[in-house]
Formats: sequence, structure tokens, C-alpha cells
Amino acid sequence: MPVSVLVEWDGIDEEEMLPILKERYPQDAANYALVLEGGGNDLNMEQVQSIIAHKREIYQELYLLQNKEKAEEFCDESQISASAVSYISSFSPITGMELNKTQLTQLEKRNDVLAIEWNYPIEMKDQLSYMTKVSRSEYIRTNFGNRGDGVGIGQIENNVPDTSHTTELTGVNISRNSSATGIHASRVAAIMVGRNNGAAPGAKLYSASFAYSSSDQPRVIGKALKEIEWLLSRTGPSVSVINMSSDAQAPDLPEGWALSPGGYTLFAKWIDHIAMQHDVHFVVSAGNASQNAGSKVASSGMAYNAVTVGAYQVNRAMPYETTTSTFWEPGLSTEGSGYNENAGLAEKPDLVAPGVGYTVDGISGSASGTSFAAPMVSGIMAQLISCKPALALQQRALKAILLASAWCKLDSPSFVPLPGTQQMDDKQGAGKVDAKNARYTIVNNYYMQALINAGNFPYTHSFYVSSSASSARVALVWSKRNTISGSHVVSGSTAPIINDPPLSDLDLEVFNPNGTSVGYSRMRNGNVEIVQFKPTVSGTYTIRVSRHSGTNAQDSFALAWW
Repeated sequence: MPVSVLVEWDGIDEEEMLPILKERYPQDAANYALVLEGGGNDLNMEQVQSIIAHKREIYQELYLLQNKEKAEEFCDESQISASAVSYISSFSPITGMELNKTQLTQLEKRNDVLAIEWNYPIEMKDQLSYMTKVSRSEYIRTNFGNRGDGVGIGQIENNVPDTSHTTELTGVNISRNSSATGIHASRVAAIMVGRNNGAAPGAKLYSASFAYSSSDQPRVIGKALKEIEWLLSRTGPSVSVINMSSDAQAPDLPEGWALSPGGYTLFAKWIDHIAMQHDVHFVVSAGNASQNAGSKVASSGMAYNAVTVGAYQVNRAMPYETTTSTFWEPGLSTEGSGYNENAGLAEKPDLVAPGVGYTVDGISGSASGTSFAAPMVSGIMAQLISCKPALALQQRALKAILLASAWCKLDSPSFVPLPGTQQMDDKQGAGKVDAKNARYTIVNNYYMQALINAGNFPYTHSFYVSSSASSARVALVWSKRNTISGSHVVSGSTAPIINDPPLSDLDLEVFNPNGTSVGYSRMRNGNVEIVQFKPTVSGTYTIRVSRHSGTNAQDSFALAWW
């Protein structure tokens, strides 16, 4: 009996794409080269959107051609019908196939097959427990006109929004690929692009549903990837931010195959690759404790290159254990914001946003949870990109800006350093997102992004700090550089999900004008380091980024300070 599988072939890297970009679109190629070298901050929205659209256009052509050729070649040599091919990706080297045991054995022997994965059914779980409200995004929208104009936001979850659910969505620019509407999706959309209270009412929203039914099985994983790729293929404007307020769960599967919370799964690895290659910012809700056993972070939220968002109650941290139920509304004491992950993986969440008791005009009652904290961050990111369009191409920089400008402690009205030198809290990450602080960081150019050869570390950068500041913070963010390239021989039933090279280990230290260290961060897990300190002297401080370990020839990282 045929089995539905996803096949990952050798991937296409930037070296294959760039010559075509240079030939077809020389100005885009020149502008993109500036960004890769740490420049390009003067690019306008039209120039940035042109780069993104044309890069994706070329990758689509290359992937479609490669995937089709490889699938046809295998069908010919195995003497099977072309109808065995159920899905051909246009954004990554993935092909869905229906194969029997003998054909699978033949496929495993090919050197150009990186991995073979079950195309198993998944269960989508809306993370609806507690709601969000604006974190000073209204301030920069009203006072500075940062409304997300010209920015595309992608929304993917169980359903799509219905503009009839709330007046917040009346007349809002939304493109949908499904008629399966839901209140949850409408609330999420209103937080991002609601015309009265949304963070980025000027943005274009593209909404995709990857809810499944019995007729979808067993190709649901392929459907999920396909819907995200639908978002990536949108133009006018292209999608720069993708909000995921639902997670993919696969029940009753063996460890290592299932999309289990807290683990670095196929989906998370795929997100890391897509985020880098296609210049898109993924924002993922951390998940709710009642849904993810042991308060685990949602599986997609474990992607290193995503911004994973936890939820909190205004002026107080969300409870992370059921014993702190006094923080919660009656009847909801078993809920909480996900924060646990498996040892040795990324420290998640990255930050938190308000997530309790948000109401939307026209929708009865209130709702709460990480589902509604994430879209506030997505909306803020769209606002910041409309403020500085080059940030659409500067994934590390935008994440570093959000982390550097976040309020450090949920119970403090000011920046107060956490004990010790490590400033990423297990439960709240860098702290509370703050749109006003983030915009201040951007307009004052308190950030930079660089691509540095391995032999050029340590890297140093200077910035000015006044002793009158109550506190100062520096954030370092670097990339998880997953690829889908090279060859691999599958051994038995064990196969890697994706080419997953070791994450480089970068360290951060800050020195005052006298050369004295004022703080350091040397985490062994994750791709974020934060140093926070109380300046005692005014003058030029020095940031030093060291490379403790790594296999990449180059590392792309960003620094931001506040």
C-alpha cells in the first residue's frame, strides 16, 4: 500500500540565485549587495520590495524546475506513474510522493535525497487563552504616522478572518485564500491591521488557512508548507512578516517524528531556512501551558530565526506554574504562557507582549493567550519596517532592535538589570515589547547588521553612553544558517529533516571608556546574547563580539543598543 511522504532534495543556495538576479535585475542585485555588507539603510520601500519580489521569483523558478526534474527522473528510473507525485514545492526543495516500500527503498539510495519524512496528519490547535492590547504601538502610529504602509503581513492559522465579524476590519485590505472563517482569526487580524486600534492599519494582510479535514489526510504537512508558500508568493506588496498564532501538532507519533512542543522539529528547521532565504520575519506565539504539556513552547516557536512571543498580564508577569493562579481570571488557573524547551536548544520565548482580556468591537466577550500577544509584535514589526524599509531585509537587526528596546522586567517601570550577566529570562525572554523604544532605537541608528568572516573575530563596535542613563542594554542576534544542500545517505529508517549545521556560538561583552568590562553574556544555547549595565561614566563604550565556536565561513549578526 502506498505511503505518503515528503522528499527533501539537494537545495538551492544564494550562489545559484545571485548571478540570475545580477543578469535580470542589476540594480536590485547592487542594492542587495549593500544590505549584505551592512549598508543599504537609505533604501526606500519600493527598492526593498523590488529586491524581495525578484529574489523570490528566481528561487521559485529554480525550485520548481529542480523539483520537477528530480521527481520525473525518479519516476522514470523506477518505472512508476507521474501521478505518484502529489506536491511540488516552489520555495524549497520538497516534493510530496505516494510510494510503496520497494520504491521508498530505491529513493533512499539516491545521493541527492537529503531526507524522507512521513507526510503525516497534524492537528491544529488554536492557542486561545489570554488576549493582548497595544504596547505603545498606538503611540508611534498616532504621533509619527508609522502605520505599516507598504508592508505585507502574512497570517496563517486554522481559519481566515471575516470582515463582518468586527468593524475593526471594515474596509481593511485583506486577501484570503480560503472561505473557512473564524472568530480567532478575526481577532488576530484586528490586532495587526484593525482600522481603529490595530497596530498597523496601513499594512496589507494576506491570510491563509491550513485547517485540515479527513479529506486532507495524509498530506496535511505538505498543505501547511504550501499555504506558507502561498503567502511568500504574494506581491504588491510582498509579505515581510508572517504571524503564526496556531501551532502544528502531530499526535501519537514516535519521538523524533512528531512536531512535539519544546523540540527542534522539521517545521522549526524549515522555518529557519525559509526565513533566511526569503527575507521574511516569522513571529510565532509561544503557546499556552494547558495545550502544550509541561508548559512547553510550541514546536514552530523553537525556530531560532523566529521571534517567539509569550504573553503577560498588564503590569504583572503571566503565571508559569498553576500554583500562581491568583494572577489569573477565575476558571483559568491551569493556563499559562509556554516557556520550557528541551535542553541545548534555543532560549524561548524571545520576549513577551500583553495578552490578557482584549476585546474587539463587534465580537462578544474577551479572549486571552499567546495567540494575541504574537500579532501585536507582528503589527509593531510592520510599523518599524514602514519607518525604515531596509529592515524588511535585515532580519537579525529588527529582532535585535526589539530585544534591546524591550523593558527588562515585567514588574519594573524602568530598565533594571536582572541578577548576574545573563539578561535573557527563561520565562519572559528580553522582557516586554515596546514600540516606542524600538522606534527610538531605529531613528537614532542605534543598531547595525554585519556579515563577518570567521577569521575576523573578535569584532568591535563603539557607541556613546551618558552616565545620566539609568541603564543601558546591548543585544546581539545571529542567524541559524540551515540549508537544504549537499548529499546524504539515509541509514535504515533514520533520516535528518534538513541540513542542520551547528549553530555558531557568539559571545558578547561591553567595555566602558576606561577599558573595564561592564558586562558580558556567554550563553551556550540559542542565538541571542544581551548585556545590561548601569553606566557610571560618560563616553564611548566598546562592544566586542567573539566567536567561541562555529563551522560557518561567515556569520551574519546584528547589534542594537538602547
